[in-house]
Formats: sequence, structure tokens, C-alpha cells
Amino acid sequence: DVYKRQLDDLPRQALNYLKFLAELMEVPIAIVSLGASRDQTIIVEDPIHGPKRALLYNETHPPGVNIHDIGA
Repeated sequence: DVYKRQLDDLPRQALNYLKFLAELMEVPIAIVSLGASRDQTIIVEDPIHGPKRALLYNETHPPGVNIHDIGA
């Protein structure tokens, strides 16, 4: 499947870029869209009821960690 559905499925460079953007903007990234279809969307955190602040503050967690388990 070309489309990834979890952050830990993304290439390391893509995850590093998302972390860079989150740090630059000083806001967490809640949703990552990989295409036009709904099933091409990764929900990082609930944008309404969050925050887990997964991308901005998970420096202690390696990229292989399931991002949805962080802060749960």
C-alpha cells in the first residue's frame, strides 16, 4: 500500500520534517494528509479534545514508537 496510515510508517525524513515544522510554528501537528482521500489521513491527536503534543514534544521517544500510545 502506497499510503501510510500511522506516523511510524512514514519515512524517517518525513517524520523529521513534520517535527521541524511543529517546532518552527510552536504548535503541535494534529492531522497529516497524504492525499485527497479520507483514508489517506493520519490523525496524530484529536484536534478538538487533544493535546498529546506528539510531534512537538516526543524527543525521548524513537520514531518506531506508536505515536497514539504516547501520553495515553
